[in-house]
Amino acid sequence: MTSEQIAVQLTDHEDRIKVTEKGVANFQAFRLDTTRKIGFVYGATWFAGAVGTLFLVVVAWALTLIVPAAKVMMEDYYSRHPSAQIQQKTVVAPPLYLYTANSKVPQDAINSENYTMQVGR
Repeated sequence: MTSEQIAVQLTDHEDRIKVTEKGVANFQAFRLDTTRKIGFVYGATWFAGAVGTLFLVVVAWALTLIVPAAKVMMEDYYSRHPSAQIQQKTVVAPPLYLYTANSKVPQDAINSENYTMQVGR
């Protein structure tokens, strides 16, 4: 190899080193940028968690004041307004006297509006 060829090879080698070093420098910049972004996301998550917890505490405290007061107001309303009734969605049925130990049907149950007895089944 002549000195001229050696010089050309070294120059080519130096150009490749510059490209490689530039790639490493780009990676360092990318790593720093990514680290900053990840740090921001972690910080925002912690902040949102703290604010959310504080919000839940305030709401729970407010509910401890509001719910008993609402119960007192409802009890007062229904005690002062006897015509107001809470609508129930359940129907209270009388017991089936045919399946109880006492097979006699009480006379007041027969006369009540809710009692019906189907005979012959």
